[in-house]
Amino acid sequence: ASSAVLGGELWVLGGDTGTGPNATTNVWVLDAQLSQWRAGPPLPTARKLSLAVVHANSLYMMSGRRQDEGRKPEFLKDCWKLNDSAHVDSASLRTPRHSLQMWPSRSEAAWERCASLPAVVMAGTVGVLNNRIFTMGGDNGAHFGMVSPDNPGYPKMAYVYDSYEDAWSSAGSTPEGFVTTTAIPWQDGLVLNGGEVKPRVRTNHTWLVRSIEVPPRRRRRQRWTLWRRRVRSAVEPGSHKARFNAPGSY
Repeated sequence: ASSAVLGGELWVLGGDTGTGPNATTNVWVLDAQLSQWRAGPPLPTARKLSLAVVHANSLYMMSGRRQDEGRKPEFLKDCWKLNDSAHVDSASLRTPRHSLQMWPSRSEAAWERCASLPAVVMAGTVGVLNNRIFTMGGDNGAHFGMVSPDNPGYPKMAYVYDSYEDAWSSAGSTPEGFVTTTAIPWQDGLVLNGGEVKPRVRTNHTWLVRSIEVPPRRRRRQRWTLWRRRVRSAVEPGSHKARFNAPGSY
């Protein structure tokens, strides 16, 4: 499942049913003040290993994987936004302490389709920089089921979403291809710590990610890329590709 905090509440989206490979459309919302869970508007399609982020007071959900019993897995690169009205309607379903309320089946009305990602980024990392949504790393499914050491690792790609234009574009490459880690806002960037670089292979690297604007050349649309700085961690200091600053503490 993926999760994000919207309106002071924790939203948990999709996930595994726990019975076979099937994913779910379930959405659960936790009101921490009331210690109360309630059902939110179901996802348009079942999925697990999706990404979720709040941007401009709106909840976005993207990518992931689903698989029906006896069928091959389907890798997803679609993107959805929760309608503002659906969020308000969901909040109105609050009930007395420790009770549970179910959401009417209105997923098509509750979720608005956005532009699809350029590639699948299931279990990747997502965050907001400079008023844009960035995805970093993730599994594109190209080597699904291939165990280490034969697996070359996850793609080293980043993408950026402009919500005003409803458009995705490349944001360059990442120093590592990672999944199952979290982007933590810090100073004017995002901190990414740990994660998995290939199946069953973890990393102890910590990265500080910032965004810079690349002046357009004969193009109207601005292009965005990433600056990455490695934060001092358990690994030995070393040199990296161009645009990487030396390791240090911040």
